[in-house]
Amino acid sequence: MVRKPTELRPIMTRIPEGLRRRLDREARRNDRSMNSEIIQRLERSFTNEDAAATIKHLNEMLDAFTRREASLGTVLAGWLSDELRKRGFDEPNTNEVVATFRASFARGTP
Repeated sequence: MVRKPTELRPIMTRIPEGLRRRLDREARRNDRSMNSEIIQRLERSFTNEDAAATIKHLNEMLDAFTRREASLGTVLAGWLSDELRKRGFDEPNTNEVVATFRASFARGTP
C-alpha cells in the first residue's frame, strides 16, 4: 500500500524532558498543539537546510563569476594597453588609462 505524502503517521520517539517542556511552552505560545509545533519546527529545519544549500551554491557561482570577470578585466586591460601604444600614446599616459580601467572594472563600473 502506497502512503499519501499528506497522510499523518504516528512515530514514537524519546526526547529529554527539558526539550519536551520547551516544545510544550512554545506550542502554547504559538497557539498550536505540541504535535503541530514539532511538525512546524521539523519542516522549517529542512527549509533552512535547503536555503543554506542554495546560498552556498549561489556564493560558489558568484565566486566563479568574479574570477572570470577578473580574468576578463586583465585580458581587456592588456588589449587596451596594446591599442593605446599602437595609436601613439606615450607610456605614462597608457599606464594611467589602463590603471583607471582596471580600477573601474574591479568596481563594476564602466
